[in-house]
Amino acid sequence: CKLAEDRKAIQTAADERNKAGNDKGKRDAAEKKYQDARTVLFQTATGLVDKAPDSPARGRMCYEAAWAFRELAGEEIYHATEQARKEAHAKLPPNSPWPTVPRGKVPPTRCEQQAFAAYRKLIADLPDTALAVDARFELAELLAERDDHAEAVKLLKAALDAEPTDRPTPADLTERIRLRLGGCLFATKDYPAAAAQFDAVSGNDKSPHRVQAAYRGGESHAAAGDWAKAIERLAPFRDKGEWHTVGGISDRALLRLGHALLATNKPDDARKTFETLLTRFGNGNPHAADARYAVGLVFQAKGQHDEAVKAFEAVIAATQSETAAKAQLGIGHVRFAQKRYADAAGAFLVVPYTYDYPEVGFAAGIEAARAFEADGKPADAEKVLNRVLKDAPPDGDWHKAAKERLGKLKK
Repeated sequence: CKLAEDRKAIQTAADERNKAGNDKGKRDAAEKKYQDARTVLFQTATGLVDKAPDSPARGRMCYEAAWAFRELAGEEIYHATEQARKEAHAKLPPNSPWPTVPRGKVPPTRCEQQAFAAYRKLIADLPDTALAVDARFELAELLAERDDHAEAVKLLKAALDAEPTDRPTPADLTERIRLRLGGCLFATKDYPAAAAQFDAVSGNDKSPHRVQAAYRGGESHAAAGDWAKAIERLAPFRDKGEWHTVGGISDRALLRLGHALLATNKPDDARKTFETLLTRFGNGNPHAADARYAVGLVFQAKGQHDEAVKAFEAVIAATQSETAAKAQLGIGHVRFAQKRYADAAGAFLVVPYTYDYPEVGFAAGIEAARAFEADGKPADAEKVLNRVLKDAPPDGDWHKAAKERLGKLKK
């Protein structure tokens, strides 16, 4: 009841602040009232955590306190993130866009730390309760948001292994734990283990999480190089009517399926899958450019050069993303395969001069040098390689590749 009263006081002060308009006196008074109300809620929650949870009822108070701290942390996190963005932006050239700062790059705020502590106290003092399972899951989610996947994995595995003495873990919570655990394992590149968690959920025909788990399972099997299982998990998104248009999942699944089919040397099936994505979701879909680029790769692999160039050009016309830079690189490869070396060199050099994606640009520079060599223009090849040597990180692979090729060229 005290927490509810404190929350209401915060909301009332926030409403007064919003209604203050341009009246500085009212605005300042409302702001003080708002901050005072936040302080009171913090103190109430702190008092609850300080009392050792020697019973499930005390554990519930500790759990409620964790949520109070999380509510207070929201505003702190926002301001801390904006400050980090401001500091990062100040280090960039003038007129640069404001950068995105990952959550893990912003140190935990005071209230975040208090929330972590409340969850950990509950888990330590009442480890065999159902509430401790909730606490492990929720704390793991917070840590995963900060990219602390290793610690999250420990908590989630403990939540799965737990056998609460007061009540069993609900099936839906168990599946949500598995989904989060699978995501954390994927983030740590333990792809087979991630796939096992997702498969455990997708194997339940009645699970409300089945579609999401099937996609993530397919993604994990693909990352592990188990293409057959990846295709098995992802094919329903192409073939099963009710899975055709699941928001935010079906389009990505078709893209992954197409790449899995490419990896198993089924280019025609792959092309049809990519084209299915384009037909169902249209050119405005965020994955349309990637699908068109993949279609170009299929044509390129089959030696259908004109069709490949058309597909790559469609990507370039639609976006300025890294995929467009790769498509331009693809045009260079096609022209090289046609032995049109001057055209290939020109296509390759478009990349570093047009797109701000250094890795693709360095690759294009190396390829342009190769095209110049094939065209009997070693001086031009040397110029391009020297540019890569100048711009690429000295301890990186592209710098090494350029240096090796330049050495062979001079011989």
